[in-house]
Amino acid sequence: MFNMEKNLSNITEKMSIIREKTSIIGQKMSIIVSRVRHPLPFVQHQCP
Repeated sequence: MFNMEKNLSNITEKMSIIREKTSIIGQKMSIIVSRVRHPLPFVQHQCP
């Protein structure tokens, strides 16, 4: 029984680490998407 509880605590720790990483990745992705949606003006003027 103790081993199962220890494994569960390890799993919950891993899950929290994964959640932190995914949230960081999500923030970076949202920044990239916002930059793509709102490109710099001089880039638009160069297009014919």
